[in-house]
Amino acid sequence: MASLEHFASRSADYGEVLDYVMYRHKDGGGPVLSPEGSPVYRKEFYLDGVLCHPGSFPTECLWTNFRYGKNTRPEEVRRHHYLISFSARDRDVYGLTGRWAQELAVEFVKLNFPGFQAVVCTHTDGEQHRDNIHSHIYINSVRKEDAPERAYAELPSDRLAGHKHRSTRGFFRHLMESLRDLCRRDGLSYPDLETPAAERHSYREYQALVYGQRKLDEVSRQLVLQGAAPQTARYRTDLQRIRNAIAETSSYVYSTEEFKKELRERYGILLQDHRGYWAYRFPDSEKFVTGIHLGADYLKETLEERFFDNRLRSAQRPPPLPEEEKQRLNFIRTVLSMKTDSGLARSLQKTLTRYRNIWEVPDKLVASLGAVSDTILFAEKNGFDSADNLYWEIGYLQDLAVDTEDDIARMEEKLKNLREDEELMLESNPLLPDVRSRIRRINDTLPIRRQSLHELEAAIAEDKRHYREIRNIESPYFGRNAILPERKPRAFLPKPPEPEIIEPVKPPPKKKKRSYDMER
Repeated sequence: MASLEHFASRSADYGEVLDYVMYRHKDGGGPVLSPEGSPVYRKEFYLDGVLCHPGSFPTECLWTNFRYGKNTRPEEVRRHHYLISFSARDRDVYGLTGRWAQELAVEFVKLNFPGFQAVVCTHTDGEQHRDNIHSHIYINSVRKEDAPERAYAELPSDRLAGHKHRSTRGFFRHLMESLRDLCRRDGLSYPDLETPAAERHSYREYQALVYGQRKLDEVSRQLVLQGAAPQTARYRTDLQRIRNAIAETSSYVYSTEEFKKELRERYGILLQDHRGYWAYRFPDSEKFVTGIHLGADYLKETLEERFFDNRLRSAQRPPPLPEEEKQRLNFIRTVLSMKTDSGLARSLQKTLTRYRNIWEVPDKLVASLGAVSDTILFAEKNGFDSADNLYWEIGYLQDLAVDTEDDIARMEEKLKNLREDEELMLESNPLLPDVRSRIRRINDTLPIRRQSLHELEAAIAEDKRHYREIRNIESPYFGRNAILPERKPRAFLPKPPEPEIIEPVKPPPKKKKRSYDMER
């Protein structure tokens, strides 16, 4: 399907147009140079001029601007760039070639840009090695000759020489219809203008996505060279981030006010209703983006219908289930989602899938599922992947139980012999019971002694606390076992002598000279 893009340029260098269409360029925009340092021609391109020679396009555009006194200020638009991109289906299925696309682009210029100087160039090598056929159309912003009246001409300036090209929304709509008619006539795939695209992606957004992903890949490559784990993140443009936020938020909100609040609080996106259209922007952005530039799924009318559907589904939603029914539902879902190689689990899942819904499962089967699922989970946890392993583990445990019983019997026999030896010892030594009774009495008095010792320690601690309060001492170095800091002897230095005050010697007073009168 053919697509059309428009770009306006204020650059006064018309020669860069020929440099781009004739020589190879990198995806970043720089030219590809040979080992000698000269630019490299493209492998295949078709170049034509309309109302000018393609080689003298820069000079003729400057002469037209000078003739009509246009494009004298730096902020004026000096040329327009229209890009027609054909899909790979046109090349692979319908046999589209570079020459065919060039003829269609030249006819497109003559139909829609009469009186303008234009350069048309078709490339067969697309960006990112996609090799899609596309045509570049560069026109001067000033009309060279008068054009016949057209149906799309709204003002006299749209057909008179010396006036500038106006790229309006209505004119771009006319260009899309003209391209659709040409592609339909030649048997190529054409855009459906009656049904707008659900998501609209412009060429500029595509370029931003490519360059942003390239930067992320470069950062990941540097991390790999440094021995770190690479990044697997995918670059998202601001427009795509807005699309994702709108799609997620509109799936559960019920009104416009709630939608605006959720966008602002969760994603920081501001929503503005401007002339019947919804426009969005991030706080760090300067311009709003309308829903038309995002796609048909993000228009105001589409989103309001989605809010209505959400309210309708909420009204038709069944009441919440009781707690017992929730447990039943979750239990059956757990059994169905169980991933195991056990034949018992597979047979259970097969039995449950026979019922059309979960509520048709009999209660007896649900009751038996508990023990069966516990058995399956126990087998998986202990590594019993087959019945032979389970039987071997049971036999091992039985042998271990028999050995344990034998050990217990031997210990009981040994304890019995020790008790008999004790009785013999008591019979042979009559003083042993008196010693044992004294030891028992001492052990009985030990708790009383421990209690009195605790009381003594508590009394000492209380005396210490009282002493600190009296002396206002808050120091850890206090008590019988205190570790006192080592005191250094005070050094008594002799008092330095007072400095002798020497009074300055006053000079003798000067004698006043006598003044004699001249008469004397």
